[in-house]
Amino acid sequence: MKQFLTLLFTICCAVSANAVEPQRIYHRFSGVVQDTAITVPTLPAATTSSHEIRMDLPAKGFGKNRSDKITIGWQDKDSTVWSAEISIFNSGSDELLDGSHLYIAVNKEGFKEPVYENTYKDIIADMNTELSICIDFTDTEVTLLAGHNKLKDIASLSGEFNPSGAIGIKVDGKVEISSIVSEYTEDFSTLLQTGLSEADIKKMTAGSTQPAGIWKALDRDTDSRYALAGGRYTLAIVPVPDTNEFDIIYINGAEVNADKWKTGMRKGKLIPTAFKDHYDLMWYDSAFELIEYDATASVDQNIILSLSFPLFKSTLRFVRQQ
Repeated sequence: MKQFLTLLFTICCAVSANAVEPQRIYHRFSGVVQDTAITVPTLPAATTSSHEIRMDLPAKGFGKNRSDKITIGWQDKDSTVWSAEISIFNSGSDELLDGSHLYIAVNKEGFKEPVYENTYKDIIADMNTELSICIDFTDTEVTLLAGHNKLKDIASLSGEFNPSGAIGIKVDGKVEISSIVSEYTEDFSTLLQTGLSEADIKKMTAGSTQPAGIWKALDRDTDSRYALAGGRYTLAIVPVPDTNEFDIIYINGAEVNADKWKTGMRKGKLIPTAFKDHYDLMWYDSAFELIEYDATASVDQNIILSLSFPLFKSTLRFVRQQ
């Protein structure tokens, strides 16, 4: 089945469903940690994030001393500090007997008592195993999960959170950490922001060398089996400082994802070739999918800009406005 790409114009909602794939990062950390703290960074434009800390239980150290604990800390959008304190203990006289307990208390800056507190008896089968603690972030919720082979929800917290913020892991006592893994979903509409206003763009393009300028959609030659319509863009081409390349900047005209495309966002890039007025093209379609191979651009008589996508049997043309 041929896959539709949203070059300039798209009306197929399904196209954008898989535009953003989660990224997984294995942090280079493992081993015995004693009375120390670790900072886990995040990606700057994450819309969701998840962090899993996997550690050994008392047979290998953690929990033998009742003072052993880990605390995961983060800040919300108001810079208020939250923390989840986690410890393990055994209700039996023999640490290898069933009766393993997980205690969790969530504290929020400004509150004397925990905003959440509970003890779980069914999370850990025995103390001769590993435990995973996972913390998931969205804009409005933090979810804590724990388990061995299968994670179980243990707490959900509502608020205004920042999935792109770093978390801290503080160890009191001794813990042997097997791995720390983070997974993120990024907001490409944020990543593509340049901070340029329309006034900035006009100033940058005035008097600049070709192909710099303001370009408005003129017409298109597309095959509907490969590319569909969804807007008529006005674009700017601005020089990239200290290079011979040019950024393509979105100004207006989006109809698909119109609420996400904002003036000043990067729409693509032109990279000069050995041929005059011909460029290799990188292009972000309306669903933020990057097309970076087998696409070209050319300028004809300094007035017509053509963007060609031969694999998708599509050409988009723009006329110079400035």
